[in-house]
Amino acid sequence: MSRPFADHLALILADINGRARYQHEPDGRDQWQTPAELFRTGAGDCEDFAIAYWDALRGTTGRHRIACLVLNGYPEPHMVCTTRPSPLAAEWVLDVLADVPYRLADRSDLVMTAYQLGEEQGGPAAWHGGIRLQRTPAKWVDAYWRLMACGDRAQ
Repeated sequence: MSRPFADHLALILADINGRARYQHEPDGRDQWQTPAELFRTGAGDCEDFAIAYWDALRGTTGRHRIACLVLNGYPEPHMVCTTRPSPLAAEWVLDVLADVPYRLADRSDLVMTAYQLGEEQGGPAAWHGGIRLQRTPAKWVDAYWRLMACGDRAQ
């Protein structure tokens, strides 16, 4: 990864992590917040931070996705934002539980990427194993359209 790209990712991670704190949602509650909602409440879980990182990267060169990771030793999946500046470049991760961006391939506890979320053709989309899914999870559809409606960017 080029130094300017690494520095850019580190700035996004530090900025967003400095504006809200990580807080696991209570059992039975799983609302996905837009960045504006995250910053207004001052706290969010991994989905909320992943959406904020993704929003900060939107409009920049590369492929940016919200990824649901299945990890050894974790009882629940974990959401992060992945980014790849070009098709042949390594996939990098912005993760609320990490102080710095890291390469997805360096994650030794990764079992699999369950699915990825993002944007395609002006709307919310989902992929599994690189294949576009016919159905996009409703929580992402809802969060995506709220994000587009508010016009607030995470940057």
